[in-house]
Amino acid sequence: MAALRSGPTDPLPLDEDRRRETVLEVTMWHRALVAPKVAESNRREREHLSVIVRGVLRDARDNGELIDGVDVDRTTADLPA
Repeated sequence: MAALRSGPTDPLPLDEDRRRETVLEVTMWHRALVAPKVAESNRREREHLSVIVRGVLRDARDNGELIDGVDVDRTTADLPA
C-alpha cells in the first residue's frame, strides 16, 4: 500500500523535477488527442500501470490492508488513467 500512497503526489509540481515531469505528461496527453501513435503508447502505459496497481491491491487485500469487500479488478478499472 505504501506504493499507492506515494502515487497521488507524483503529478504535483512540488519540486523542479516533478514540475518538468508534469509539464511533459500534460504535453503528451495533448499530443495523444491528435496523434494516434502517441495515443496508443499512452494506452499501453495505462495497461501496464493497471497491472502494477492490481498487483499491489491484491497484495494489500491478502495482507488484510483493504476494507472487506473491495473488488480489486473493478477498483483498478475505475481508476482514472
